[in-house]
Parts: sequence; structure tokens; C-alpha cells
Amino acid sequence: MSTDIVQIDPKKYGLEASEAKTIEAAFKPMIEKMTELEDQFNEVVSLEVSPATCEKARRLRLAYLSVRTGTAKIHKTAKHYYLAGGKFVDGWKNAQAFASAGKEEALRAIEEHYDRIEQARIAKLAEDRAALLEPYGTDPTYIDLGAMPDDVWRNYLAGTKLRHEQRLEAERQAEADRLAAIAAEKERQRVQAEENERLKAEAEAREEEIAKERKRAQDKQKRLEKEAKKARDAAEAKLKKEREAAQKAKREAEEAAAKEQRRIQAEADAKLKAEREGRKRVERELQAKRDAEAKAEAVRIAAEEAEKAKGEADRFADFVSDLDALTTKYSFKSKTYKAPYEKAVVGIRSIITDIQELVEEEVW
Repeated sequence: MSTDIVQIDPKKYGLEASEAKTIEAAFKPMIEKMTELEDQFNEVVSLEVSPATCEKARRLRLAYLSVRTGTAKIHKTAKHYYLAGGKFVDGWKNAQAFASAGKEEALRAIEEHYDRIEQARIAKLAEDRAALLEPYGTDPTYIDLGAMPDDVWRNYLAGTKLRHEQRLEAERQAEADRLAAIAAEKERQRVQAEENERLKAEAEAREEEIAKERKRAQDKQKRLEKEAKKARDAAEAKLKKEREAAQKAKREAEEAAAKEQRRIQAEADAKLKAEREGRKRVERELQAKRDAEAKAEAVRIAAEEAEKAKGEADRFADFVSDLDALTTKYSFKSKTYKAPYEKAVVGIRSIITDIQELVEEEVW
């Protein structure tokens, strides 16, 4: 048999031309069909790629597929009946396969042209969108960015930017708060140090004044002792009867000096005690100021929480009312549903009581 597409010599398979006619006749419709398809194939592969061309390629590929599957059926039937011509039949099958080799794939390549372009576009779009997300620390591994519609992508990108900016702002605010707290603590320590230095200086000045007072008392004591000695010496020079008077005067002078010394010491001790109490008073005032600031901060936080709760009380009351309505909304007569419903009603009322107690605890 000889055609424009397939040429097979039956002698290669040990058959005469007359013996091979029946087999050739069985394959002839498929070969003729392939001959008809050849012109269409040449036309399709020469066309510019377009949606219409892709559709033509698909239809032509299916036609070739039909020929190939039809040939396979003929091959199976002919080989069953012509065992002696089995190799000859295989030759026809292989010849047909050789003749159409690559044509189906070529047509499939044309058919899927736009699919490949679309896949490449989606892959490139996914790569570009992933690059846009990279500065915001988002992992797009499990997100199909290429297939995401433009409006969804714009919303997703905007949301990602917003979350990133909010995170950065929160971090910036936290750092600012931390630095402000450090600065406030340093200022408090500076004020406390200045106050301590002032109190220390005042205490030292008072200690110096006390030392001077003590020195004056000692000088006065020495002077009194000197005067007493002078009086004693004078008395000894006088009559013995005046010695007793002189000794008495001496004792009186010594007692007066001792009394004066005790007075001065008492005044010094009183001043020192007053200074210590003054320092303690200042420390108590500073502590009271810190306590007042802490209390004011607690009041401010409580006020903020109260402000947040405004407007929610009515909605929460509606929520509790809706729960309570469930306890009377339904009625059942059968034991199958009546007992579970009554048990559920008891549970709901218990939940309502617990909720109200929790709310009252939060309020108070």
C-alpha cells in the first residue's frame, strides 16, 4: 500500500502484495483520514497564535487522537485475526505513530499557548507582589498572590502596610514612654539628691554652730574656773572664816557652770533632734507626693476604663435579657425534650446570675 503519508513494503514482513490487501484495506480509512488532516495541520501550525488558533489546534489534536485510537482498535482486531501478519500489522501501527509523532504535542503547544502565558503572568505577578510585601515582614509562602484579584490584592497590601505602620508606631510609642519614664526617674533622683545635699549642708552648719556653742561654754567654764581659783586664792589669804564662804561661792559657781553647760548641751540636742525631725518630715512629704501621684495615675486609668465602658452597659443588658428570654421562649410536653430543656433553663439562669455578679465585681 502506498499513500502520501505512509509507505509500507509487505515483503519485509514475508507477505505478498495480494496477501496484504485485506490488512491494508482495514487501515486505509485511517490513513485517508490522516491525509485529510495533514492540510489542516499545516494550516494550523502556520497561523499566528490567537484564541481562535488555540481552539483550532485543540479540535485538530482531538481529531488526531481519534485517528490514533481508531488505528489502535484496527491493530488489535487485525492482529487477532491475522497471526501470520502480526508483524506487518505492527509495522502499520508504528508507521502511523511515526507519521503523527510530534504533531499532537505541537498542536498541544499551540492549544496551551495562552495558558502558559497566563501561568507566566501569574507567576510574575506573584513575584512582584511578594517583593512589595517584603519591606513589611510578611511571609507570602502560603498565599496565592498571583491568583488574587486586584481589588483583593490592594486591600491586602493596604492592610499589611497599616499593620506594619501600627506595629512600628506602637514600638516607637513604647520606646518614647520608656525614655520618658527614665527621664522622669532621673529628674526625681536629681531633685532628691539636691534636697539631700541641702539638708546635709544645713545639718553640717548646725553641727558647726553647736560646736561653737560648746566651745564658748568650755571657754566660759575655764573662765569661771579661773575666777573660782582666783577667788579661792584670795579667800585663802583672808581669814579662815572667809574660807568657808569662798568655798561655798566656788561650789555655787561650779554648779552654775555645770548648769549652764547642761543648758547649752540640751539646746544643742534639741536643735539636732529638730533637724532630724525636719529631715524625716521632708522625706514623709516626698513620699506623700509620690503616693499622691500614684493615686492620681490609678484614678486616671480607672477614668479611662469607665470611659471605654460608656454605651456598652445597655448592650450588655440586652445580651442578658436575650439569654433570659430563652428560658421562656419554648415549651415541650414529651419527656424526651422537656427534661433537657428544663435543665438547660436552670443552667442559663445560673449563667445569668454568674454574669451579673461578675459585672457587679468589676463595677465595684
